[in-house]
Amino acid sequence: MKKLFALLVACMMLFLSACNEAPPSETTTDNLPNDTTGSQNQEKNDDSELKDTIIKDSYDDFIDTPSRILFVNPITPKYTFYYSKVDGKAYVYCFDPLCDHSGGKCLAEPWDFGETTSGFDLYNTFFINNRFYTATRHGQIYSFSFDGSDLKIEYGPKSFTIEELNMLQFTWSPNFCAYDKYIYIPMNADENGNPCILRFNVETKEMENLTEKTGKCILPDFFYNGELYGREFPIGDYYKSKLDLSEAELVDSFPVVGQFYGSVFFDNAYDDPKDYKNRKTIGIQAYDMKTGETTILTNEMLGLE
Repeated sequence: MKKLFALLVACMMLFLSACNEAPPSETTTDNLPNDTTGSQNQEKNDDSELKDTIIKDSYDDFIDTPSRILFVNPITPKYTFYYSKVDGKAYVYCFDPLCDHSGGKCLAEPWDFGETTSGFDLYNTFFINNRFYTATRHGQIYSFSFDGSDLKIEYGPKSFTIEELNMLQFTWSPNFCAYDKYIYIPMNADENGNPCILRFNVETKEMENLTEKTGKCILPDFFYNGELYGREFPIGDYYKSKLDLSEAELVDSFPVVGQFYGSVFFDNAYDDPKDYKNRKTIGIQAYDMKTGETTILTNEMLGLE
């Protein structure tokens, strides 16, 4: 754990030391095949590449693309940065040397937006078919190219007034997720006051109400082998279903966490998992979706104190 903490501190120092340097004249490689083991890359893949692979593209502080990793500087100013895989350094997410990152002119300053977009949240932004897509709780989806240009409103209002922002701020629950060409959107209440799950197709620009079609309101948690896993929204039983929520069947819940690789979820292992006040970490728990087995890697096995 000490080694991991030291590594994180080193990464923080890396972007702080590199943020004032000019970015390299790198050739854009964002059209290369994507890594699907825990990243937010969602370009098209062969079924064989997704076999036995967990896809969990949802609430996240990082966006991994073939050439860059986007993240937000946690200290003031809270600019969006990107880590370049070409030279191993970090830069402000803006490609205009004359830009001052204010007034909604670029996406380096995500909280300073104009009248067109209702907000830029990196953790609700997805990389699909070589473009970024951002969904907002105001019922809007917009997209832009890898360098922040070519902004397009894909769904929802084209612009907002202050009154409209206040009125629409709870239209969608912000727990969005994406898989392949789809963005899944939990809606707090439809015209009848009932929660539902919407699905937006970024290729056809079609918005579907999956709950209206299937009678199911399952909030996707992750995807595995082309199937959707999640709980009934807002809180309920755990299901496995097809991507359109059809043929849903009850299953046991899974230890779903943000750390995973291939078919395995990784989480802390405790001496007494149910004793939340006094439990102690004894190592790492690995749950394999493929085999259904849980393995404990103790601190001693990992060489940790």
